[in-house]
Amino acid sequence: MIAWYWSWILMSVNLTAMVLVGRRLWWAWLVAVVAECLWLVYGYTTQQWGFSVFAMVFGAVYLRNAYAWRDEPRRAAQIPDEKSPDHAGNKPGLDVAAIGALVDFDALAMAIENRSWSDADPRAHDIVAAARARGLHPVAIDIYEDHASPRPVRERALAVIAGAVRRQDGHPAASFRLAS
Repeated sequence: MIAWYWSWILMSVNLTAMVLVGRRLWWAWLVAVVAECLWLVYGYTTQQWGFSVFAMVFGAVYLRNAYAWRDEPRRAAQIPDEKSPDHAGNKPGLDVAAIGALVDFDALAMAIENRSWSDADPRAHDIVAAARARGLHPVAIDIYEDHASPRPVRERALAVIAGAVRRQDGHPAASFRLAS
């Protein structure tokens, strides 16, 4: 018969492993392997062979995870130059090119909002070209490109086009609000 405190030991080691894995520490999987070794002993001692089998299977999975997570910083270092690795979290950093594009979108939104936007603005041309290439809002593009349309209507069409491009790129279009 196994002592009563074994359940508390098993629970404590498993809980510790889960908390550490949640913190994205690669070696937390090794703590989980130790927990599985304890489950193996528990299964053998109580002659509950299912515990022993699942402990071996889970232990193998945890070892594979430890190897994969330990290798993660090396893979993050191979990220293209426009993305910088975040070594603390072992994951890719911010995409600098995307941030530059967001700044351009925001500047264009401010120009539309302040009524200082003009047809000569190259950002508007780039946004419309991107929307046309992606098949986004062809009616809004037609309205925008119709120079006979009143300026406020064309501004609203440009805001719709820019918002659609931003949403497709995975960014909120909230900065494209127009004053009435």
